[in-house]
Amino acid sequence: HELELLTLINFSIINLEKLNDFKDNDTVNLDSLVKKGLIFKPKFPLKILGNGKINVKLKVQAHAFTKVAKQKIEDAGGSCELINNKKFTKNLGKLQNVCQQK
Repeated sequence: HELELLTLINFSIINLEKLNDFKDNDTVNLDSLVKKGLIFKPKFPLKILGNGKINVKLKVQAHAFTKVAKQKIEDAGGSCELINNKKFTKNLGKLQNVCQQK
């Protein structure tokens, strides 16, 4: 038997309902969530969870979405963009600097 290795990834998670703080056509990503104070320590890639309702049309950029979250964002007229995890590690240093300044 061959052994299959699974890579476990930790995520910075946020529920869909928290995204209602944004306005129509805003871009939501780890950077904008940190600036709004919705995520405080962005050590991990962003994952959007499907809890709650979304009432605004948003362009959401994240490293992962649950099926429900993706469906609800698109049903509200928004879009979901999957971000490559390699980009995350590059931008992490900049994001952590923003948090330390607060």
